[in-house]
Amino acid sequence: PPVIVIPGLAGSLLEADIDRESAVNSLCALEGKHELWFDEKNFLPLFIDCWLQEMSLMPDLESLRKGYEVHEETEGVKVHTVKYGEFEGSLFNYGAWHEGTGIWAPTIWHLQKLGYNLTRDI
Repeated sequence: PPVIVIPGLAGSLLEADIDRESAVNSLCALEGKHELWFDEKNFLPLFIDCWLQEMSLMPDLESLRKGYEVHEETEGVKVHTVKYGEFEGSLFNYGAWHEGTGIWAPTIWHLQKLGYNLTRDI
């Protein structure tokens, strides 16, 4: 039988497609792709300002008045999951917290030993 994995709240890679004219400081990217979650470099002084701006949502007040919960991303920033619907979108590196491997690496290793295929069964 297949194995269905539902990653936790912070269990998927997030990436931003950036195309903007200005940013909160000169260290922030103005264009290209930027890994938002989870890259510990985003939390260093000055870089955290970039991360906060890229991850921020602003309420659409007109939609809220109508009873909808609609938010807009920062202009020029489009945040999305990496490889949505694929297990590989959850295989990110937590760095020092997990000895440089993804949190799912031991689970995948054991399932593969049991004959499971990452792209077919998991």
